[in-house]
Amino acid sequence: MLRVAWRGCRGVATRGLVGGAVALSGMEWSRGEKAMDAWQARNGFTQRFTGMSGDGGVKNQDAILLKGLTFFGRHGVRPEEVALGQKFVVDLKIYTNLLVAGETDCLTETVDYSQVYQIVKKIVEGKHRHLIESVAHGIASAILHQHSSVESVSVCVKKPQVSLMGPLDFSGIEIHRHRTR
Repeated sequence: MLRVAWRGCRGVATRGLVGGAVALSGMEWSRGEKAMDAWQARNGFTQRFTGMSGDGGVKNQDAILLKGLTFFGRHGVRPEEVALGQKFVVDLKIYTNLLVAGETDCLTETVDYSQVYQIVKKIVEGKHRHLIESVAHGIASAILHQHSSVESVSVCVKKPQVSLMGPLDFSGIEIHRHRTR
């Protein structure tokens, strides 16, 4: 009989070709790929997708995108930027393994966008920083610190109302930060 694994938020249920869930393993799901692979092998499960390349190296291309997060802040070097404030637009690309979230449809297995939004809002609307590089670095650091499943993050901060000597759509910077283990 072909058996298929379903990984839920709290455990692993097995399902035969006919009928509903027939067993729940005693182990809690712990994101431990080796433990899960061993459990599946012992219980006769078919091969599952791992997000690994054929040579065993991680080639994770999964990412959560948040584009156009817009906030009012008072960042800049010029006194009028601090006094008047201006609009800031933030784009994020958060690299994390989305395999389990995709298989289980469980919010606890991914990065909650609303939490990330609050991180960005707090930093952009928070204390004054002279450089948008510092704003972006603060955002990236906070995301990596508060979300252990995030492998890396790209942060783009734009100032669409920048006052320079000629016309332009925006000034901005983009940084990419990796988790150090």
